[in-house]
Amino acid sequence: EDSSGQTFKFPSSSAKIRRRVHPNMCLDIANHSKVNGNRVQLWECLQDDGDQVLTWEVDGSDAPPQQPTPAPVFAPPTPSPATAAPGPAPVAWQPPVAAPTAPPSLPSSASRNYDC
Repeated sequence: EDSSGQTFKFPSSSAKIRRRVHPNMCLDIANHSKVNGNRVQLWECLQDDGDQVLTWEVDGSDAPPQQPTPAPVFAPPTPSPATAAPGPAPVAWQPPVAAPTAPPSLPSSASRNYDC
């Protein structure tokens, strides 16, 4: 679930990572241990605590996918003059234009008033 309690401020590739809703809380490594697999924890941000300065590296496996390369556009083959068959020149299609029409007229009985 995405919530503001799970978001952090990440200012650069090597810095303290602060919790957005509680900026006095930082990600910290547990027990001052820098071995692979160690836990991270939220801890009060301390001025000179090197355990809270984390460096994040991306090896490319977590990188966002690249945009797909657009498909190439191919022009139709141009026939050689020896095999080209003569034909009509291309004509641009135009939609038909309807002649303007007058609005339909109402029969004379339509203008009468009726009492019901």
